[in-house]
Parts: sequence; C-alpha cells; structure tokens
Amino acid sequence: MRIRTISFFLALALSVLPVCGHALAQEGPDFAKAASSKMGEGMWFWGLLNAPELLPGTTAVAVDAQTPSVLYAGGVGYIAVSRDSGANWDDSLKFSAGLKGNTGGGDSEDAAEKRAEALRDYIRTELEQQFDTEDIDALLDEVTDEELLEAEDLTDIDEFRGMEFEIETDLRNVGVNTSVASGVVLSEFSSYPERYLSLLRSGATELAAAEAAADSDGVWRFVTSPQAVYAVTSDVLYMTQDQGKHWDKFYEAESGSYILSYAVSGETLAIGLTNGLLLSRDGGEDWFSLGLDAVGGAIYEIHIGSAGQIWLLGTAGIYHSADSGQTWNVVDVPLEESEILMGIYPGEQGQMLALSNETLYYTSDMDIWNTVGTGPFADEIIRQVIPKNGSLSSFIVRTDSHLYEYNNGWVSQSKSLMASELGNAVLGGDDVVLAIMASPSGVWMAQDKSLFESSGEYRTLMDMWSREPSDEEVIARALEAHYLDDFADKSWGLRSRLSWLAPSVVFEYSFRQLVTDNHTVVYAHPYPNNQSDVKSDSYAMTRDKQTYWQIMAFWNIQIGMGLTDELSGKALNIRLRQKRERIIKLVQKELRSRRALQMTIVIDLPRVTKAKTAEKKLIKAQLGVQEIEARLHYLTGGYYIPAVHQGDSH
Repeated sequence: MRIRTISFFLALALSVLPVCGHALAQEGPDFAKAASSKMGEGMWFWGLLNAPELLPGTTAVAVDAQTPSVLYAGGVGYIAVSRDSGANWDDSLKFSAGLKGNTGGGDSEDAAEKRAEALRDYIRTELEQQFDTEDIDALLDEVTDEELLEAEDLTDIDEFRGMEFEIETDLRNVGVNTSVASGVVLSEFSSYPERYLSLLRSGATELAAAEAAADSDGVWRFVTSPQAVYAVTSDVLYMTQDQGKHWDKFYEAESGSYILSYAVSGETLAIGLTNGLLLSRDGGEDWFSLGLDAVGGAIYEIHIGSAGQIWLLGTAGIYHSADSGQTWNVVDVPLEESEILMGIYPGEQGQMLALSNETLYYTSDMDIWNTVGTGPFADEIIRQVIPKNGSLSSFIVRTDSHLYEYNNGWVSQSKSLMASELGNAVLGGDDVVLAIMASPSGVWMAQDKSLFESSGEYRTLMDMWSREPSDEEVIARALEAHYLDDFADKSWGLRSRLSWLAPSVVFEYSFRQLVTDNHTVVYAHPYPNNQSDVKSDSYAMTRDKQTYWQIMAFWNIQIGMGLTDELSGKALNIRLRQKRERIIKLVQKELRSRRALQMTIVIDLPRVTKAKTAEKKLIKAQLGVQEIEARLHYLTGGYYIPAVHQGDSH
C-alpha cells in the first residue's frame, strides 16, 4: 500500500505505466485542477418538509426504487411515507428500538426512566463548566422526571427559565444511551461511526464503544430494491413490499448483538452486526455467519457489486471479497492515527472513494491513494459522499450545512438550504424530486431551481427577502444591542468598572401567541404542540394575541471586579469573544429557521391537497415565524420587527 501527494491526474498516469515505459491514458476526475477553480452554482433549490409526522426529526430518508414519487422518512421510533413527492405524509410504522428487552413496546417505564437519567447527565455535564456543579445539582433535584421528558428545550423547565446558557439547549436531540465507560450522551441524529468515534475519544475501549454507539432509537438507514424497502434499526430489520402500507420483521437481532447495516443485490443478502456479518446467497433461505475473527469488528456499511464482489466497512477497516464472501482481503487506506473511515463508495471499474473523519481519499487500483482536493470549501468537514455514476467521475459531498457537486469542477448545490445540522441525503428518481435529506427539523427536498425562478412563488420569496434587512445587518444590530460590536472600544473598561457601581438593566421583549381551538388553548412557544391543536373536526380557529414587556435588573459585580489585574482582563476579553460568537450563532439559527418557514408557506403548502391539513400547517408556520421574529427582536434590542415589516405585511 502506498500513498502519494502528487497531483491526481499525474498519479493516475503513473499508476498505469507499463513495463515498456508507454503511459496508458486513463480517464478520471481531475480533482487537483478542480480544487483550485472557482465554485459555481448548481440547479438545486431546497425546501423544508416539516409535516407533523416529521417534526420529531428524521435520521434516514429514501426514494422508492419503483415509484419515485413515494418517499420514506424514519426517525426515533417512527417511519412516515409520502406517496405524492412529499406534499402529504402518513404515519407508516411505530416501533421501539435500542432498548434491549424492550423491543416491540416492552416496559415503557424503563424507557422513560432511562431517557430522564440521560437528560440529567447531559444537563449536568454540559453546564458544569459554566456554573457551579452543586448549584446545577440543586436545580436538577427540583426537576421531576415528567418535567424533563415533556421539555423540548432546557428553558421550558421553570428552574432554568431565564438563564443564559453557552450550550445548545434543545433537548430533543439528546440520545437516551450513555456509555458507562465514558459518560458521553449520544445524539440520535449522528451516524454510527460518528457516535463510535466520540466514544473512542472519550476513553472508551473499542469493544465498549462499538456496542454503546449501536444502541440507537432511530432508523439507521433505508435500503431499497425493486422488490422491497427495508428499514434498518438497531434491533429489527423491517421490510415492506407494498410501499409502507404494511411492515414485517425481516430479521430480529439476537441478545448481545445490534443491527447496523443491510444490503441486497439479486439473491445475495448481507446484514451487518456489531459482532460480525450474516450472509445469504440464496435470497435468504440459508444464512451463514462471519464472526469477529473473519471481519474484524462491527460492520456498519455493505456494498454488493457484480460478479461476487462484496465490500464491507467496519470498525476494523475495509474488507473485500471477490467470491461472494468465501474469502476476504483487507484493503489498506493510509489513515492518520486520528482518523477512522466513515464511508466507502466503490466504483464499477475498481475505483473507490473512502471518507474518513478528516479526509476524502480516491484510488483507481486499491493500491495508490490520493487525497481529494476540495479547494473552495477546504475548511469544511465532509460527512457523506453520494456517487452519481459508477465511474465516480461525478458525485455529491455533504458537509454539516452544505452540499457540493463534483463534475469536472465543483458547484454548490445548497441554494436556499438553511440548516446547521444535516443528515444523510439520497438522490431522487425523477425530475420532480432531485434529492431528499434527513435533518432534526424534518426532511429537506431539492428541486430544479429553474422550475421556481419563473414561478410566482419564487418571485414572491425573492421580493419578500429583498425588502428585509440583510443577515449582516441583523447580526450587526444584535452585537450592538449586546455591546459586542467593537472589541477594541476602550469604553469596555469603563462600562465594566461602572457595572459594579450601578445595575446593568436588561430589557427583555417576551412575546406569546395564543391559539384557541374550541376552548383548548395551545402555547406555541418555543415549539407548537403537535397533538392538542387537532381535536376539532371543524378546526375553526380564533386568535388572541397578548404581548408582555418584562424589565429585569441585575448587579454585574463579576466583570467590575475582574479588571483588578491583567490576567482577569484577558479572561474578560475571552468571555466577551465567546459571547459574541454565541450571539452570532443564535441570530444565524433564527434567520435560517424563519426563511425555512417562509419557504414552507409560499412553496410547499400550496402543494398540500388536503384543505384542512393545509390550514393547520399554515397556522403553525405563521405562528413559528412570529415566534422567531420575537426572539430576533429581543436579540437585536428592538430593531428587528419594525425593520422586517416596514411597509410590508406577510
């Protein structure tokens, strides 16, 4: 095994040089040239599908192999199906996974107790650097398990309401499983190798990390074939042959084992487990097992090719078989000590892309590996690769918040994509749906932007956004409102010295929108309640708006006393810089969420065919926009609402 750092095209030429010295021409993507070129703009236009069935967040998505208008979305404990390209969604399956001995329902009290314990551990661990541990423990002692389980955000809990945090306070993404070896709480929206790597870095052993990372409550992935669609969960491999109308248990993991992956091609079927591989060559009639001694570790990715080719990726690396699994070879990739492989993408002619947690590698012969230059987005970490053809000459890469396409040059496919945390994406199967992608917010769907640029909906959005203040202006106003607009301003010293002589007064604008439905009042803050606002058949709504102003004063003694020596002055500067970064992230998150809801209102909701469903979604989306505007109004010191609605109503 060798590695080269020379240009990709030159490496290809050298790798096929014959003994006589004549270089054979070999076509392949010229990554080195493309990495230095200017980023172009692609044709994808993204919209967020946030139907009530998807609001828990999605961990996996799929497009039906036979009928591209049928879409699948899976998350923690559920699968939803759309049969009209995402316009409407129906609950398809409810399940329980990840809790051994609790498959198929089991003891829900144990599940609730485990989740409450994980939430307490998460809050305690995350806040102990910001606050005194004893203070946090005292607050947590006042919080019941029921309050923890019902809260979607840390600030929903009375004991933590009004506190300023330096962490992500959304509790919906907190996983229920905690590694005993490390105490790390894992997000259900992270992939298996990401969870495994987090546990390794925290000090867990490879064996403990492999098992703890697999204990997930969500859908790992969907696998589609012409005959069926499979949903991979940690406990059960589910199968549907009627586009989600019925699901059967195709395979159920034995005690002490978790399911991580699945692949099917013709009569060859393979199931990846934490303790090895199950393989069938006759359509599932007979199975044989390959244990850890054969494949080295947990198998979290499987590719079945033609002529008996099988590729496995697991905690022990890449394994390859050219004879349908009778013999196996290890494929070496030149990884650094800090790297593990997150995904592999075999081509049709012996090529492969291999993605680590730090680098994307390419080989044309499984011998010489080259790093893929990413140029225009070199500071981002690639999370997924989506090949567009068997030669790997064109593919998509997904980072935490963007998608880029390579095809003899890089183009961005992130237009209108407003999300800070993205999940796995899959390509669509027709001209209507170009791609769909999982996220904690729902399902993102890409369509051809040319379909929108000439449409009234697109022009409405562009006109709406052109009259609103720019992101840069909103961020600047927020920093100004928090006295964070200029670090070099000498008045910082004066302000902080005066702060222990006079109280610092904070004006907080708190906005609440009430919805009345047949005498049932629902608070739409910070997240709408998805259950209690659909009790009426007629769904006749009246709205009652109430606005509250609250003034809070406090003594900021810590900063005033902190300037007594040079070291404390430096600590103050670090603290201010951290607060500045936090304010910027908060504003960016709210702006992205608001625009995603606007796109839902203008583009997605007109496609919903059920009038009652469309009305419910419209009201929820409008309430969501108002809530976000209220939070931005507070963050910008009273600037945002007048600025965004000046001469306009929407």
